[in-house]
Parts: sequence; structure tokens; C-alpha cells
Amino acid sequence: MSQWTYSRIDRVDSGEVHCVFCNRPLRSGRVIILNDENGADAYAGPACARKHAGAPSEQVIDLSKMAMLMVLAGEPDMNDGPADPGAKNKRKATKAKVAVEADMCALYLVMRLDHMPGFAGHATQKLRNCQGELASPRGLSDESRLYIGRLQAKAKAENTIYSFRNVERCIGAAHWLRLAIKHTKPERRDFLEKMLLSLQEQWRLTAKQIEAINRWGEVVRKDVPEYPALDPAAFVGVNSPRFSKGQKSAS
Repeated sequence: MSQWTYSRIDRVDSGEVHCVFCNRPLRSGRVIILNDENGADAYAGPACARKHAGAPSEQVIDLSKMAMLMVLAGEPDMNDGPADPGAKNKRKATKAKVAVEADMCALYLVMRLDHMPGFAGHATQKLRNCQGELASPRGLSDESRLYIGRLQAKAKAENTIYSFRNVERCIGAAHWLRLAIKHTKPERRDFLEKMLLSLQEQWRLTAKQIEAINRWGEVVRKDVPEYPALDPAAFVGVNSPRFSKGQKSAS
């Protein structure tokens, strides 16, 4: 019997994947991805994931929620099932608890090193060293946690591109751009590919760039009806750090 572990929650095109356990199509676009003992990905619905992998022992990175950070207010959230009238209150009640329990240093490390391929400077040598610690039985050292914690605190205080929230937005924006590229004819992808490159180089998009992407979204919706309008103000106020040249990539 396979030993399953939680990998992440992600977005996929609706109906394109099936649950590895019950073989039902996963139509919501938001799925749980498990790893088997060999590290291979497998898709699962929430009920099957709990049945075969149990409850996750630690916070599972949710790339789907990061994608939704880029969606313009008023757009459908595309989550599983109908809206729960009490969900908002439940989220408020658990928000503080989740913030305390989540290992934000490890989560930040995973986001930058594993989920930002192509982003300039996403993997410094120092972060690579921390990644090696995280993969070891002992996990992150106190020194590394202090380093990552200070990095996050400084980025948050100065609202720079390296803040936890902006990293989430970058991952979300890259998701929607890659989806748009996938559903655009190769000979017409130039603009979208340039926008993805700009995002990866600058770690943000301007309001005008996002508005232009939204115009392309009207075409994408012919193939992907749930493709949302993105928020032009998503990156407003985000700054480049004064000494960003010190962020040398190790990738």
C-alpha cells in the first residue's frame, strides 16, 4: 500500500484531472496534490485525501489561494462547492491560530525556492543553504529561522518585492499568465510571454500591464470560461529594495 504525503493545493483546468483513488473528474479547478513514496504527484479530492493520507501534520502550501490574491474583487472565487454563509466567521476565528501554528519561515523558503522558477534572484545562496537544512532530519536551525524571519520582517515593513505577500502575488500572477499562454495559439503568445518575463524580472506588474492582460483574458475565456479578471492594483505600492543588487541568484 502506498504511503501518501501532502504536497500542495493547486489550480488545474477544470475536468482535466481525475482523483487517483476514486477516478472521479476533479471539476472545481482546485485540487489537493499528494506524493507517493517515490515522490510522484497524484491528484485527489478532499474526502479521498483525508481517507488515504489522513489529516496533514503541518500547513499545506496553497497555490490556489495565491492565485486568488490576483483576482479582481467581485470575481468568482472558484473554490469547491457553494459558498458557506458561516465561512467568513470561521476564517476570522481561525486566522490568528493558523498564523501562530504555521511555520512561516519554512513556508516562505518553499515558496521562493520551489515555486518561483524563472524569477530573478529567487534563490540566493543563503536560502539554498537554508533549504538544505529544511530537508534534513533536524530541519531549520535557529540561526536560519532568525535570518528568514528578519528578511520577511524587513520586506514587510518596507513593502518590498521580497515580502511574503508579494511573493504570494507573484506566484499567483505567474499561474494566470501561464494558463493564458497555454490557451493562446503559439503565434499569438508573444505579448503574454513578455508579461511573464517582466513579472519574473521585476517581481511585480504595473496596473497598465494587468489591464492589458485582462483584455487578453477576454479571448482566453473562450476556452477557459472561469478565467478571471485580474486586479490592476495588486502590486500598487510595492517597492524594490534599496540594495536589491545584493540578492544574487544561486540558481
